[in-house]
Amino acid sequence: MHPGNNHSLPITSSTAEGSETPTQPMYLDYEHLVADMSGDIQITEDILALFLADMPKLIKLLNYNHFQGETEKAKNLAHKIKGAALNTRANKLSEQARFVEECYMKQDARHIEDAMEKLNSIYETTIKHIKTKLQKVNYNG
Repeated sequence: MHPGNNHSLPITSSTAEGSETPTQPMYLDYEHLVADMSGDIQITEDILALFLADMPKLIKLLNYNHFQGETEKAKNLAHKIKGAALNTRANKLSEQARFVEECYMKQDARHIEDAMEKLNSIYETTIKHIKTKLQKVNYNG
């Protein structure tokens, strides 16, 4: 979904003052997502709506398989979450899902619990950011 995906772009995050901090991934990089969709706000909103519909299922499945000790399934689900988040420019979620996937690949039991807890927290915040953004777009549109 990322035509011309450019990983060399600096990832930035807005601070409370509205300034940008380099290397700190954002929960939702809406401007880049709109640019990825050639400026089409409707397609952007549709993609975010699909993300809101599908991501809860993936997160629930990941948590279920994690707690059941199904590491291969959990690793594959973390990979799917990483890709879906990357495609919607949910950068923090994508980065954390990448870390969870790496923990499973390395069989890093020492870090996986904290990684999963952080993933769930980032997921909740990401969903809030997306819902807030969609409300603003619909209100202003």
